[in-house]
Amino acid sequence: MFDDADPTARRLFLWHLAEEVEHKGAAHDVWQSFSGSRLRYVAGIVVSICLLAFFSLIGTLSLLWVERRLFSPRAHWNLLVWSITYIFEFLPLAVVSALPGHHPDDLADPVYLTTWLRIEVDNRHEL
Repeated sequence: MFDDADPTARRLFLWHLAEEVEHKGAAHDVWQSFSGSRLRYVAGIVVSICLLAFFSLIGTLSLLWVERRLFSPRAHWNLLVWSITYIFEFLPLAVVSALPGHHPDDLADPVYLTTWLRIEVDNRHEL
């Protein structure tokens, strides 16, 4: 996914993912202490998904316009394949997270993200 990416953008993106993994339970704990309502939780997920999809679509269309690929069938095919793949990866996690008794800390973290963050922090201390 990041093979052709700008090194600075790749580093920023990976740092953000690693940070999200590091404190993934914080928002859940705040929600639980605030209300703990499953209906409110599911509503939050739905609103978040809609906003993320909307802004991702706007950003993607803007980038395709700049790259002069807005009307490229191949670009739209690739986006469709990526979107379907993403839905099948995300949907089961969304359903599991809405079940009673779920906590984000129960999900396994991608090992490479925490390892990457540890290496990144060590490299900064050497600078």
